[in-house]
Amino acid sequence: MRKTSRLLALMFVAFMILGSTQVQTITDTNQPMSTQLDILSPAGYDSPNITASLVSLANGSTVSGTFDITLNMTSDFATLNLTLFVEGAIYPAYNDTPIAASTSWIEVISSIDSTTLSEGMLNFTVLFENLAEKETVYLLYYVDNDAFDLGVALYTPANGSEISGLVSIDLNVTADVNILNLTVFVDGVIYSSEFVGTGDISVIVDTSTLIEGYDNFTLFFQYDVLATYFAYIMHLVYLVDNDGVPITIDHQSPANQTEVSGVFDLYLEIGSEYEPLEFTLFIDGAIHQYNKSSLGIKSQIVSINTTEVLEGLRTFTLYFYYNVTGEDASATYILVFSVNNHDAPTIVLLAPTEDSTITGLTDLWLNITNTHPNLFLNVTVDGVNTEEFNGTAISGGAFNYTFNSSKYENGHHHIAIITYTGENVSASTEITLVFLDHVRVWISSFSSYEIISGVEEFRLRVETAYDNATASFYIDGDPISGLQNVIIYPGRNIFSFNTTLYTEGEHVIMILASDGFGHEWRTSMILIIDNKGAPSLRYATTDAVVIGVAAFTITVDSVWDELVVEIFVDDEIVPTYNNITVDVSSGSFTFTIDVSAYGKTEHKVRVVMTTPEGDTAEVERAFGFASLRVEEIVSLGILVGLALIIPLFRKKQGYSIKTVVLIDAVFAIVVVGAFLVLGISTIPFLLWHVNMASIWAIGGALVFTNWAIPFIVEEPEE
Repeated sequence: MRKTSRLLALMFVAFMILGSTQVQTITDTNQPMSTQLDILSPAGYDSPNITASLVSLANGSTVSGTFDITLNMTSDFATLNLTLFVEGAIYPAYNDTPIAASTSWIEVISSIDSTTLSEGMLNFTVLFENLAEKETVYLLYYVDNDAFDLGVALYTPANGSEISGLVSIDLNVTADVNILNLTVFVDGVIYSSEFVGTGDISVIVDTSTLIEGYDNFTLFFQYDVLATYFAYIMHLVYLVDNDGVPITIDHQSPANQTEVSGVFDLYLEIGSEYEPLEFTLFIDGAIHQYNKSSLGIKSQIVSINTTEVLEGLRTFTLYFYYNVTGEDASATYILVFSVNNHDAPTIVLLAPTEDSTITGLTDLWLNITNTHPNLFLNVTVDGVNTEEFNGTAISGGAFNYTFNSSKYENGHHHIAIITYTGENVSASTEITLVFLDHVRVWISSFSSYEIISGVEEFRLRVETAYDNATASFYIDGDPISGLQNVIIYPGRNIFSFNTTLYTEGEHVIMILASDGFGHEWRTSMILIIDNKGAPSLRYATTDAVVIGVAAFTITVDSVWDELVVEIFVDDEIVPTYNNITVDVSSGSFTFTIDVSAYGKTEHKVRVVMTTPEGDTAEVERAFGFASLRVEEIVSLGILVGLALIIPLFRKKQGYSIKTVVLIDAVFAIVVVGAFLVLGISTIPFLLWHVNMASIWAIGGALVFTNWAIPFIVEEPEE
């Protein structure tokens, strides 16, 4: 009976705890995990006359060596029998062991030797009984005497290898328990969580759901039951490559073809075998904000500022490039977003009011609100744009915008005011005003920036409703003497203006006209006073070739008596004529150049003259610089000497030199005749053509002739 009762007690306790679960937290990740506690096999007796509660060790504790179990007891009996079961087997030291009992006492089950028990989480059942009265306490303790809890070994695929598709990570798990909780993290994000046993296991991963490139796999094994906790972490790295390219781009938000504005965040998923990447952003083909910027891989957030991007559909091209280690890898990802940053402007005309009468310069007081950085204003009179506001850039707010109503005929005119943004979104308002002017004048004899000189006639056209008006003339803001408060009449008026009293250059001529009632009209024009101008230069020297210290004459046509001169030979300035003032009152200027300082060749001589007003003129011509060089003189001496020495030497030997002298005379006549035929009739031309080649050709022929003739003739002297 006792054995049967004990078995029934164990079965009762087992059914009470069967299926219980425990929720725990991973210390490193703070992710909730759940481990099934199907290892607890409780007993099932609960006597009303015997009570027992655990004091220590805490249920679920880890034990090793010998340990004690302490219970707080009450009983209606004086004695009880104590039996300790471990995994359903009676622990020999406590088998129907009699113990003293009372209404309250502390019972210590001491010196339990865990070294005689198997490793792992074990069921400990304490049974107290007195005849038919029984009380059980069921406990769990983790026996750990060898300090080994959990170990994991990787079979395949090898760490760092390339994977694709559906992959099985094959492992061997060794543990002191039979069931563990395994959580798989990929790049720090939970991929899966499951209960696994020990021995050979497989973890299935679908890589098509992962980011391409090198992914970090963390396999987190843990056991957490009551007071016992241990874990094992395995870190793996695999190259996920399902598409066969080194860089793969995807994005999460905002969705393609959606609307964006301001600064928005583009969430990218970048799979790559390399990092970091060079990132360049193109919007409609133009680089925007990011140009070869360094960007990591995996989940990345790129902030894009669209406030300076044109509104509407825009193509965003994301270009990624890597070539640090010699690997030439790139990828392009294209998105289309509708950029919408700004609303249409608004415009309110504050003044003047409808049908108001205006005169001259009139202010339009406008209040314009706008969010776009580029705002423009058009003001039209009877459908024609005004000069003042024709696509004119303005700023938002309440401002006065002034236009000249005097440019239009008197009477009613329709004014349209249109403001628009850089996105061509506009707002407009309209008003009718009465224009009324009293005197108007125009300069009809000149146009802006026309050149004037001497005493000029101003032809002034006048329109007024009165018999006459007055006008005052100003130059650069200063009154023009003799042209103040002169009477002008309707039609054409002529006035003389002496420009020689003013400096050369641009001047602003302004005319202020007024009638007897104080109504005024201003008109102005920029005119250029130019009374003297640049000189006219031409070469008077006609020689094509010059020698020695050559003189050059320039004909100068200028109203100035003195000019600043610069002279260049082949664009190199002549030091003696570097920015010097010369007298040209005679109408010509002569300068000299030592041609021997330059090579015997053609040279360009350029003369530049500048007036005191800064007007410049220049003339350029090519001349041949001829001179007899030292090497040419030496060559002539050598050849002439040889030509003379040869006949003299033969004469000394007794030969006649008549023939040689005669032939030399003929030779000289032929040479001179050849030069004349070729047009070489002056010393400069002769020096120009005399060079080393001609000297040695002619001289060599003469020497040869003087040497060869005696051999032919052979006339000994009598």
